[in-house]
Amino acid sequence: FFWSNFLALGAKALSFVLVVAIGFGIIGVFNQRPFVVRAATFTSFQGVSGNVVLKRNGVDIPAYKGLALMEGDEIATSQNSFAEVSYFDDSVTRLSENTKVVINQLEGTENSTSSYVEIDLKEGVLWSKVINLLEENSVFVVKAADFSAYTNRGAFNVEFLKNKLKIGVFNNLIEIHDGDKVDQV
Repeated sequence: FFWSNFLALGAKALSFVLVVAIGFGIIGVFNQRPFVVRAATFTSFQGVSGNVVLKRNGVDIPAYKGLALMEGDEIATSQNSFAEVSYFDDSVTRLSENTKVVINQLEGTENSTSSYVEIDLKEGVLWSKVINLLEENSVFVVKAADFSAYTNRGAFNVEFLKNKLKIGVFNNLIEIHDGDKVDQV
């Protein structure tokens, strides 16, 4: 008597559990973007010295090594303060003192061979080293005012102080966009 009741109830419960699991599986498959991975959890502070503040959704957070960065985050360094950001594509940006940047975009494919990183330098000095990105459409962009510096490989310095822009290129080519005008440095 006991086994027959258990098996009858168990079969119904097992059927219900399987139907629910299949339903969640179908919902999960249709809600995926399989070729785009948000890289926010892979981009983080690699080093912090002095007073560095991360502003996320209007809230100031003291920066520390390992703190994950996301699109829309604002980073500000104070006097005698420095920060180093390591991106999901192995590129690196170092922020000098009195520098403010906003992370506009962090996108990469599932296998990280194609990527797009865009940061906006509001004021200050930053140095970036972009590792040899494999895909031709991979790009690392630093914007400052109306200018943009594009590269998929190289090291360069961008200084934007008192509305004056200086760009120094240490290796490889950087494309500088100023509206419709494009120069290679």
